[in-house]
Amino acid sequence: MQLIDCQNDNRHFYLPGATMDSVSGTVTFHHPTRKPATEILSDTIVHLDAFSRHIHHTRYHCPIYCWLAAGKVKFHKVFIESRVFLYMEYRDRRGASCYRQRQFKHLEDALLFLEQEAAHVELPDICGEETAKRPIKLPDQSQAA
Repeated sequence: MQLIDCQNDNRHFYLPGATMDSVSGTVTFHHPTRKPATEILSDTIVHLDAFSRHIHHTRYHCPIYCWLAAGKVKFHKVFIESRVFLYMEYRDRRGASCYRQRQFKHLEDALLFLEQEAAHVELPDICGEETAKRPIKLPDQSQAA
């Protein structure tokens, strides 16, 4: 396990089985098998806010704030599984904050969805104009405003 350094925002986090090339900044995962959220989130220090960002939605033409959270899901009142949750946050026509949530068993699946599909999904009650006019702010932006 190696400390991965986010050069652009001075954040650090651990990713299991990953190394980073110091010249290119490319992160490489060395374990071909995906670990379930339980192992990733309980055995290592992963700051999921390092993956928070705005994406430009191709259908609504506005910035959507996306962030990850760790949690658990209960099945049949007894069986509990860890999950990674992806939240896509935006505004409705009144300017109120709304979100759509997706859950994943693996962190890698959540990141893949964020990179490849999140900018194209349907978002209920979204108003692209309101979201563009007053985008949801990143946590460290809210204190500066």
